[in-house]
Amino acid sequence: MQNEQLHARLVSITTGLAEARLEGCLLLVRAKQTRLCRQHGCATLFEYAEHELGLAPREAREWLRVGRAVTVMPRIGQAMAASELSWSKARELIRVAVPQTAHAWVDAAIGSTCRQLEHLVSRCSRGDEPPEPPQPGDDPDPAPEWEFIRSRPASTDATLVRAAMAFLRAKLGGEAETAELLVAMARIVMKSAETDDTQPVSAERYRVVIMECPDCKKHTHVGLSQNSRRTAGRHGGGAGERSRRSAL
Repeated sequence: MQNEQLHARLVSITTGLAEARLEGCLLLVRAKQTRLCRQHGCATLFEYAEHELGLAPREAREWLRVGRAVTVMPRIGQAMAASELSWSKARELIRVAVPQTAHAWVDAAIGSTCRQLEHLVSRCSRGDEPPEPPQPGDDPDPAPEWEFIRSRPASTDATLVRAAMAFLRAKLGGEAETAELLVAMARIVMKSAETDDTQPVSAERYRVVIMECPDCKKHTHVGLSQNSRRTAGRHGGGAGERSRRSAL
């Protein structure tokens, strides 16, 4: 087999795989809607995908994410079907694209390499327009390396974190991975810090004071924001008042 024939065959195979995978994504979304898993004795779609389709839960989530994105952003599906947009690029851009920006992101993805697109996405939040497309010959900054973030919180803290992640996952479409949720939570915190000019970002702003009024015995949580100071003022601060401090 000559090199040109080899190249043509590889392109044909990858194109066919992309088309088949796109169809599979849409069918998996349909399977979830019709609760197909119940007919095969599975409690969840992910159990069905693992036992009947050989898809690991993480892979099944990716298929669902892409399938749902294509449903609401058909431009992505059109580009994938036309072999203009690879599976890797589609997975990357749906992290930030919304129906209002889908066309712009698809155009940016078509004109970029996978590495360049990853760099563009890393600079944006969901709903943002894509930055200026890279010029021919541009070599963007290296993509950030993957890191493991591990923690062993107390069970009550872990329950709180899981609840927050479940809420955020639902807001993001229901299939976001843990890493995406952590990044989204970090962006929310940092955006809040940027708009809060009452105090500089430091450990002190997270200190909590629990004050007890000697007259009514009412306990008041006092933070370091202006609202918290006003709350503290209503209960005075005279003699005999006790306070207990705990740093979070």
